Amino acid sequence: MGCRVTLYNFFCFFFRIFARVTHPTANLPNEVYLQGLLAADKQTLEHIYTEFRPAIVRAINTDGGSNADGGVFFQTALYEAAALARSGQLHADIPFFPQLKALAVAHYRDWLEE
Repeated sequence: MGCRVTLYNFFCFFFRIFARVTHPTANLPNEVYLQGLLAADKQTLEHIYTEFRPAIVRAINTDGGSNADGGVFFQTALYEAAALARSGQLHADIPFFPQLKALAVAHYRDWLEE
């Protein structure tokens, strides 16, 4: 858990200071993704899967993982993003996609270290 927390916190700090990058195909405002997670809205979740899963699987592939690893860590990151949103810890001022990607990559790297 140490690497995941550190990487995610660094990511949030970095984005607040240096960048406002979104996924190139982000079709919905950030608030829609966050509210969809909070409400477990089926349509929003399907949109998140369609829109962001391929890019996150590619990120895990780039880090040395398989497509299956990418799918598992995408889903793990989505679960954690929902839990963070419910607890008020998901950063509404940072675009959703980079947060989701950072969570997926951090979980993958933690898994590699086990």
